[in-house]
Amino acid sequence: MKKIIYSLMLLAGIQGFSQMSMSSYNPYNPNDVPIPMTNGEVWTTNTVEGQGATLYFYINNSYDYDIYIKARVVSIINDDGSNFQFCFGQNCVFSITEGTVYTGYEDKVTIPAGGTNTMWDKIQNENADGTNPKEFVFEFFRVDENGDEIDESIMVTYKYDATSSVSDITLQKLGVQVNNTLVKNEFTFTTTSVMTMDLFDINGRNIASKNFNEGTNLYNASELNAGIYIAKFTDKQGQTASVKIVKQ
Repeated sequence: MKKIIYSLMLLAGIQGFSQMSMSSYNPYNPNDVPIPMTNGEVWTTNTVEGQGATLYFYINNSYDYDIYIKARVVSIINDDGSNFQFCFGQNCVFSITEGTVYTGYEDKVTIPAGGTNTMWDKIQNENADGTNPKEFVFEFFRVDENGDEIDESIMVTYKYDATSSVSDITLQKLGVQVNNTLVKNEFTFTTTSVMTMDLFDINGRNIASKNFNEGTNLYNASELNAGIYIAKFTDKQGQTASVKIVKQ
C-alpha cells in the first residue's frame, strides 16, 4: 500500500471571522482534535485504499441558531466521477457528477447551532485509472429554509496524485519548534523561515492570523479564553503543519 499523503495547500484567503467553517478529522482516533481547513484548500492523497484515501470532514456552525447546507460538485478533472464515495448528511452516493447538488436525505442538511454535520461524512476517490492527477472540487453553501442559496460557502479540492512523492509535513520538517503547548499568557516557538500562523478555536473558527519572521517568536495569548486551540503554520511554499495548544 502506497504511503499516504495529506497535502494541505492554501489557495484562497483565510476564512476570517465566518461563522461557518470546515475541519478534517480522524474518526478512528477518539483523542483526535479536528484540524481546521481554509476556504479553497487542497487535500491530497496518493492512494485509493482505506483511510488514506478518505477525507472525513465536519462543517462547523458557530452561529447560535441552526443553519442549512447543500453541497455542489463544482468541477471534476481527469475523471468521470465513477467509483467515488461522497457521504453528506448520512446519505452516501457512489458516483458524482459535475454540477450536481447533493442535499443528504432531506432537501438540505441541517447543522445545529454550535454543532456539526454527522460523523462519517466523507469524500473518497476509489478510481486509480489514468496517469494524470485527478481533482474534485466541492462547494458547501448555505441555503435558507426554502433551500435557496444565500450567503456563505466553503470550497475544498480533493486531489488524487499517484505519482506524488511529497511526504507528510510535520512541524519539524516545516522548520517549526514549539516551546510550549500548555499556554498561560505566551505561546512561543522558533521558525527557520518566514511563517504565517493561523489560530483556530475548537469549532474551527479562525480567530487570529499573523506573520512571523525567522527566529524565536512570541504570540500573546493572554486574552484568549481557556480551552483548546489549533495553531496552523504555513510557509511560503504553502506547506502547512498544525499543533494543538491548551490555554489555561
